[in-house]
Amino acid sequence: MFGFLKRTELAARPIAASRPQKPEPALPAEVSALLRRRDQVNDPELRINLLDEREALARLASDSVWGRLGLVTLDDAGDSNPYVLITRGVCTGMVAHFFHDPEPQVEFVSLEDFEAYLQDLRRRRVAIDDADRVPPAHPDQAALSGALLELACADNDADATWLICFYAALLFRDHRDVVTVIATHKDFFVREAAAEALGRMEVPNGSALLEQLAADSHGQVAAAARRSIERRR
Repeated sequence: MFGFLKRTELAARPIAASRPQKPEPALPAEVSALLRRRDQVNDPELRINLLDEREALARLASDSVWGRLGLVTLDDAGDSNPYVLITRGVCTGMVAHFFHDPEPQVEFVSLEDFEAYLQDLRRRRVAIDDADRVPPAHPDQAALSGALLELACADNDADATWLICFYAALLFRDHRDVVTVIATHKDFFVREAAAEALGRMEVPNGSALLEQLAADSHGQVAAAARRSIERRR
């Protein structure tokens, strides 16, 4: 009895197999192409060790800033500081060195520049962890400036402070509006990043901002400001 109701209920209930399947994670085509050339790049003696595609796929993560920036792990030098391709956000297409100490930093504006760097290390016989690099200028300073201002106003964004510090190292022009905002930010890590940025930027109010930061109540900010003052001299 009432079997017809059960049949109607089953018919109305979606069949699991017909539901859209979550797409399998995939590497960007340019990453796959690079990793397929790994035998032409890798050098164990120099600790240059690009991953194979299977290893790179296994290291895709969605947690915290890794997922937000869409980071794709490119190598494993055995030091827990991998190089990663950024696939989301204002630095899409750039390659960062994801240090755990000191802080991560963007080091290449493109995957092609990263590969050329590895080949140059091979030619010069320099180990990958023996070469110091500094962040390059972001190729679109206006977009970077806009992203930083947006993050500085994002009170409910748990990643905002980290991202501001990560992006600020790529500022290299007169961004008085941006540095004025981050120099007065409530988080001392952001103020420290502003102090460091002011050491390499020429902005009309730069000297005044640095004097203000040199008197900051947090010693880490004040020290960074004093270093930048000396650098500008």
